Amino acid sequence: MAFFTNFPVLSYKFGDEILPSDFQNLTIYIDLIDQIADDANFYELYTIIDGERPDVLSYKLYGTTDLYWTFYLLNEKIRRQGWPLTFQEIYNNRSLYYPHKVIKTEDTFFDRMDVGDTVIQGSYSSPTAIGTVVKKDYDHGQIFVRPDKEVRSINVTNGGSGYTGSPTITIYDEHGEKHDQAITNASASATITNGVITALNVISGGKGYQHAPTITISEPQVIDWDEVAKKIELVITGRSETYQNILKFVKDLKTTGADDSGIQKEAIRKWDWDTVQKAYQYEIDNETIGYTTDVYTDLLTETFNGYKRGDIAKKGEITQADADIIRSFANNPNGVLPDYKRRIIDGLKRPILNDYTSYPLWVPHSDSGVTATATPVLSSSTFTNKPLASHSGVSDWRNFDPAEIKTISTISVVDQYNAVHHYEDGNGNWVDIDPTDVSSAASYTPVTYFERLQSQNDDLKIIKILKPDVAQQIYSEYQRLLRDNNVN
Repeated sequence: MAFFTNFPVLSYKFGDEILPSDFQNLTIYIDLIDQIADDANFYELYTIIDGERPDVLSYKLYGTTDLYWTFYLLNEKIRRQGWPLTFQEIYNNRSLYYPHKVIKTEDTFFDRMDVGDTVIQGSYSSPTAIGTVVKKDYDHGQIFVRPDKEVRSINVTNGGSGYTGSPTITIYDEHGEKHDQAITNASASATITNGVITALNVISGGKGYQHAPTITISEPQVIDWDEVAKKIELVITGRSETYQNILKFVKDLKTTGADDSGIQKEAIRKWDWDTVQKAYQYEIDNETIGYTTDVYTDLLTETFNGYKRGDIAKKGEITQADADIIRSFANNPNGVLPDYKRRIIDGLKRPILNDYTSYPLWVPHSDSGVTATATPVLSSSTFTNKPLASHSGVSDWRNFDPAEIKTISTISVVDQYNAVHHYEDGNGNWVDIDPTDVSSAASYTPVTYFERLQSQNDDLKIIKILKPDVAQQIYSEYQRLLRDNNVN
């Protein structure tokens, strides 16, 4: 660009660079045009045609595109606000400039609907619209609300199979980083029946969605690793599961002070009372009852790569640490050490699934797993003339206390760009109205946010331009000062 041709060059080291770079010093400023900006002998007024670019206007006025920069230096308003937009640009972007809903009311609301409060319409248990208060205009009885879409429900499109524990449910809006508004992601839990996810229950609906988020459900573990961990613990204690159940029940009865009567025997029911007493006596005498081996214990104690299959930590014996590692693997398969993960997969998972019919306790639902899928249903963001309700200081409407909810009536709901910005009298002066009385504005002209934006843009179109002979002189002197480095 010709404007920068004679800007002085500096040698400067950027950041951690070792060698300096040569670049033009763009901070140079010459106040030559400032000295004549208010002298009507040097300029005249011009109204920019809709869509007319600075370079096009420079060529139109001066026969060259090189003097476009004079428009910015001569007119502070476009230097600060930028070149005026076309009407089409303003119209297409009006919802970006003014994205909120404006709710008009005749009620007083100084003690409610505070900025930052969550507001709802409809049923308190299932609102038809949700939003956040971003502004209050007492002069016009307006409440500015940012509509908030949330995840209201989730449809399970494929329940999958082989789920033996609660999966990890991730709700993520991949478009979120493109939004001006931060997104609070929703959360949900799963209902599992016979290894199939039959429902996803919304715990928190989140806030700020403009698009339906993606729901990802972790793949099924297929094997019930908690049962594997329990069996490891039985091997450690050396006692049968029946023995442990009997012992725990007897201890519970003893703790509650139950007597040695038929009631106690009835509570035991399926166990022989003499056996119960004997088991308890063994515990008192610190004696142990060996567990009965089965296919489960046989697999855990079978040698695999020099260690028992259940010896995940390779300590030379099955310990509580192995059960803990198994449970950690169940919660987060990638969270355990790689060597532990390999031993679990190769030493336990593969033989269990290869012969899954022998391990119904560990593979209760399926020999293979299918990952479940689901899609969210977002709430409505359409506000109407229904009453507006809020609970000060509570952001999640699910936690609203009906006794603390405050409401206002609604006269109208409009997009912000169509809402009234101010009222004017016949002379164009701004006037005040009574916000509690709609009829008080009847004799005045309302000006909407969009109309005001148009007016401001039209004002930008009226600019000062240098007269042709002055423009060439200014350009020559400007470049001379730059060449001579005689700058301020």
